[in-house]
Amino acid sequence: MSPEHDPKAVAGPAADALTQKILGQEGRRLRVVERELLLQAFDLAVRDALERESVTFDAAEAAAVSGSARRRFVELLGRHAKEGRGFSSAEFLRAVAMARDQLLATRERFRHEIAELEAEVDQRRSAARAEQTALERAVDLVTDPARSPVAARLREMFAQAGTAGPETLRLRDEVVLYVLNVIRSERRKAVELQVAEHARELDNLERRIHKLVQSLETTEEQLKRLARMKGMEPGLASIYREVQGLGDDELNAELKRELLTRIFEANIRLKEQLEAQKSGS
Repeated sequence: MSPEHDPKAVAGPAADALTQKILGQEGRRLRVVERELLLQAFDLAVRDALERESVTFDAAEAAAVSGSARRRFVELLGRHAKEGRGFSSAEFLRAVAMARDQLLATRERFRHEIAELEAEVDQRRSAARAEQTALERAVDLVTDPARSPVAARLREMFAQAGTAGPETLRLRDEVVLYVLNVIRSERRKAVELQVAEHARELDNLERRIHKLVQSLETTEEQLKRLARMKGMEPGLASIYREVQGLGDDELNAELKRELLTRIFEANIRLKEQLEAQKSGS
């Protein structure tokens, strides 16, 4: 796939100039979510959307999609990213609560995909075993001197030659065995290649399953860690407990964990600063 048709390229340098234009000075005033994290969020969002929908696009269309997504992303975050202020508890609770349905759907999608892949692995493994058995039986048949059509044809050719002396019969048997051994060797190589190909396919599927399961487990552990953080308000802890165990899709899992962590920590720091200012005055 060429760079202009690669979703990853769309989420990278190709749209960076547009990012600067959209964020401008406002981007440097964001305090709760850092500018770099915003760019990461957008990059992942565009890449995920294009890859998920398997969209065919050229460079101009990709730039248009990229710009639209960035504008919307900045617009939504701009409502909360006012200078000198963090998310209030109520705002943060609403943001997490709004994500709950999406996270639930994501978890179910992961579980469904994992189940499908596991079923596919079982089906392919059974099919591979059956195919290997059939191929080996075919090799045995075609190389068995007593049953092989090739052996029968060779004997027929010697018989048609009109010579049936002891030396001719010995030569015939040697030729038959030699030809059958060559056929057996080549057929065995073909079977081994087929078995190796099936093994590679199964290994790829099992790797995908492992990555999906690992992503779910990592997300669950991160959510549990956040729920145990000292100083978390009861409402926040309740929300985090409610979404424990919810998975993210593979592309956005790290981003969402980072966003939640930074938003919460920034909110706590800002509140501490405000309380310190009040105490000082």
